[in-house]
Amino acid sequence: VGMGSLQESALDIMTIKVGNIPPNTTVKVVIGYVENIEVQESLFYNLIISSTLTPRYVSRLSPNTSVPIITGNVDFTWNIIATIYSSKRLKAVQSSTHDVNVDFSLGKKSARVSFKNIEKPNRNFALQFSTADIHQPTVILSEHTLFNSSETAYTAMISFMPELVSNPYSSDIISDDEVFTLRKSRLSTSRGEFIIVFDRSGSMMGQRIAKAKESVVAFLNALPSDSYFNIIIFDDKYEPYSKEGSIKTSPESIRKATDYIYTVMDRGGTEIYDPIKYVLDSKQVNSDYPRYIFLMTDGDVSNTDQILSFVSGNL
Repeated sequence: VGMGSLQESALDIMTIKVGNIPPNTTVKVVIGYVENIEVQESLFYNLIISSTLTPRYVSRLSPNTSVPIITGNVDFTWNIIATIYSSKRLKAVQSSTHDVNVDFSLGKKSARVSFKNIEKPNRNFALQFSTADIHQPTVILSEHTLFNSSETAYTAMISFMPELVSNPYSSDIISDDEVFTLRKSRLSTSRGEFIIVFDRSGSMMGQRIAKAKESVVAFLNALPSDSYFNIIIFDDKYEPYSKEGSIKTSPESIRKATDYIYTVMDRGGTEIYDPIKYVLDSKQVNSDYPRYIFLMTDGDVSNTDQILSFVSGNL
């Protein structure tokens, strides 16, 4: 008789330990759960199935947290078979992370998705799909018998996706010949206060920090002309580029910030909470300039729940 135990070391991590298994036997673990499917751009659904746990920096704010590590260096394979059932005709089904086979049935109201190739679980699996008339409300009617009565009653559920594509900062995902096409953002006609929280910890060494610097430089040079920006560099401490607050965009200010970002070197630990708190506690430069905060980091930390709770309580 096999024996097993289940432990939760963090809210987003479940550890299953299985023992007392006879030789040459197979253990099958079935996990059932219900999860909301993310809606992106008001135009398509996005499902993500995680495959790895990246190394987590144990924050000084949660020193007793124990987090198991599963990295992308694995010698076994995985296979995902996803079946989509829809009351409306499916217009497009794709994975942004893997090459997949898509087989439609039931008049394109159902689709079976599977890997084309043999895959190792070294990255998450993401599945996107969209339906015809995706913004058209759908009514689901259920018939049932009332408790302690022979009378018949009905329960109705209305499901709809709001059409919010008028958001100027939103990229539009459209269906073109059954393939998603990403339309460029109209950011050049906008303005705001843009704050980059940049991870310079030791784990960012090498290509990671080099690519991150390139991304920041490209971001700075793409900022709208009538905007403000600041950069918060952090490891186990944090340091704002401009201690006086966000700076107005100009060719000169962008050039100086670009020169500064190239001097940043990797070092130290990963304390995300403090720089995030610093930014959220700081005063917005102008209410006419919407504030956008971008966190650039390569890894997870042990106090994720604390950070997310703080952020959600300050939005």
